[in-house]
Amino acid sequence: MKYLLFFCFALLFSSCQGDQSPTRTDQNLSQSLVERSWLISVFEVEGVNRTGDFEGVNFNFLPSGQVEVFRGSQLLNEGTWSTTVEEGRVVLEFYFSEKSNYEGFNRKWYQTLLGFGRITFRVDDGLLEDRLILQSTY
Repeated sequence: MKYLLFFCFALLFSSCQGDQSPTRTDQNLSQSLVERSWLISVFEVEGVNRTGDFEGVNFNFLPSGQVEVFRGSQLLNEGTWSTTVEEGRVVLEFYFSEKSNYEGFNRKWYQTLLGFGRITFRVDDGLLEDRLILQSTY
């Protein structure tokens, strides 16, 4: 009986050692972005809340890597987007032309939450934390 108990304990301990956390990928983020239209729920840069500047604005992420920005049916701007994984962190990166209202999005946004029609990102640049929260329009 002692040997059986020892064997079960050894088997349980050895199987736990091989468990590792799953590798994070950007596939879920990319898929979520393309499947829906998104509005900005929170946009804070350098401690300034700029969410109101983008009220009524929707972002449509296309599988081609293009992002379109609309207010209603009016196209306001176009840019590009991509996702990657850096050091185990999922990253969303935008590129809008310089001197546009959307230039402030041009950075690496690190995903912190994905689910329930909401995606939360942050950027740690020195003392202040920039935040971006996208909310699904449906």
